[in-house]
Amino acid sequence: LCVERGANVDYLIELHELLRYEKRQKKRRRNYDSESEDSDDDDDDEHGTASVDFMKILTAEGVRSIISTFVKTFPPCSDQGRVLGERIVGKIESVLSACEELTESERIVISLAICSIYILDARSQFIEKAEASRMVSRPSLRHLWWEGCLAYIVWDCIPIIERRELYSLAIEALHVLLYGCVAIGDNQSLGMGDRNPLAPLLLSRRARGKALDRLVIDQTHLNRRRISQMEVDTAPSKTGETKSSKKQQLQLKKKASIEAASEVSSFSERVLHQVVRSSMIAFSSIRGLARRLKRPLPNVLRNVFCLEAQELGLRLENDSKTELEKARESENKGYSDWTPITDKAIANALDNEKEGAGSRCIFVGNDSSPSINVEQLAMECYEEGSLPASDMVSGDSAVVGGWVGWHDEGGYVRAIFRVLSSAPLLGVDWGCSSSLAPGDETLFCSPYQGAPFDLHVGFGLNTEIDDSSAIAHSAIPGFYVRQRQKIERFLNQLTETNPQGLCDAIFRAIEARLIFGLDNNRKDPSLERDLKNLRTLSFIAAGLGGQLLASVFRCMVFDYRHYR
Repeated sequence: LCVERGANVDYLIELHELLRYEKRQKKRRRNYDSESEDSDDDDDDEHGTASVDFMKILTAEGVRSIISTFVKTFPPCSDQGRVLGERIVGKIESVLSACEELTESERIVISLAICSIYILDARSQFIEKAEASRMVSRPSLRHLWWEGCLAYIVWDCIPIIERRELYSLAIEALHVLLYGCVAIGDNQSLGMGDRNPLAPLLLSRRARGKALDRLVIDQTHLNRRRISQMEVDTAPSKTGETKSSKKQQLQLKKKASIEAASEVSSFSERVLHQVVRSSMIAFSSIRGLARRLKRPLPNVLRNVFCLEAQELGLRLENDSKTELEKARESENKGYSDWTPITDKAIANALDNEKEGAGSRCIFVGNDSSPSINVEQLAMECYEEGSLPASDMVSGDSAVVGGWVGWHDEGGYVRAIFRVLSSAPLLGVDWGCSSSLAPGDETLFCSPYQGAPFDLHVGFGLNTEIDDSSAIAHSAIPGFYVRQRQKIERFLNQLTETNPQGLCDAIFRAIEARLIFGLDNNRKDPSLERDLKNLRTLSFIAAGLGGQLLASVFRCMVFDYRHYR
């Protein structure tokens, strides 16, 4: 049932985006042709409720029908089904009545989101601790639990909710995804909430960081709206308007703005102290939250142990600082962290006929063709020698010009990781099946898998509170924990391998796959591509070296979905 709901949401979101795109294109064509503005009635996607509302979610009967499917998860003799139905129907009516310009697909998506939010909230209240622990112990199967499916339905609906400026509803959705329950109270504000046993199951580590960032952004928008409404409500009448009343109004507005900014900063700091130690969100999300505190990252994390930075060797600041950076850090003003060395080039882009967001810059290349993009322009600069700059090149043996590069979003590095680690690390050894520990049988459900399911589970620590209110941390059962000894042994061997040994290892791994495929008449979708790119993969691996490859591969096994 949840898979059906998810497919329906995907269809509605795709339909909504397609209609929005067509509407923008019509508007651009009218502006480009300088024609008179026509009515936008033909741009609406109102094809009738029965056309896309397959579940009758816009009716009270349809809502109750959906709820009845989940009532069996509640305790026996519970009246929660009826109470939940009334709560959801009332919430849908209040939200839809407040937004009269919603299209049909938007109304259905928002209604499905509200149903999912309050069903998850009710589920978190009645789930047994033993059942939740059993589910959390297998995070690689998150997408197979109906709770996880509902969570990702809510996650997919949040952009449409935010686009319609329904920030209160968006905060409710994000709160249930992060903490497993809806924020209590009419006056919503940023709060940590009590994480119930269901919370770790709902979102991945990568998505959890994005959800925290969205929660802060939505609360900021909601605070700005409240401040603007307060300004209108407290505006005096024209007859009694005085300078003192204006001054008082500005002071109230300024005070509310300071309190709202302080609330966001306080929430960000509390979240950082909670998630940095447990690595429950990605390091990039930690940097995003720390940026809101407007202090250097090392100062923010001074007394906090950052698990991910320690495991992966991530730097918090530059090794060599300028005097300005040192002075700014000593004064504790402004955000700063480690920045990579980058090459800079100046080029003028050609005028693009496509106006608006989404149009890419185009440049004239060496062959006078205006079809190259900024990545191709950068590769041309390295090839002809204009990059790197002369002041960045050190040593007599530095090579200037003649460089060859690829723009593939890290595709070759991922291919090298897959080729080198499949047999010794991932357990995909083409015929010699690795023995799995009891309980790990679900990690390989098909002979055509390229990796175990738990490779996509990022490393982190679950926070548990026992009956005596004691806090305990336990590692999330993912790939990095299960194969820790193999990972360290594999990475140590890789670090000590010379360039020729890396090339030989890539050749032998691809050769073993080819022989196994021919002997067993089994298809390998990526084998043909790897054979074609054998020289390129070997060349890149030899150029990077074993030590750098080991550092990159450690990031991948730590959280493959984030670092791939």
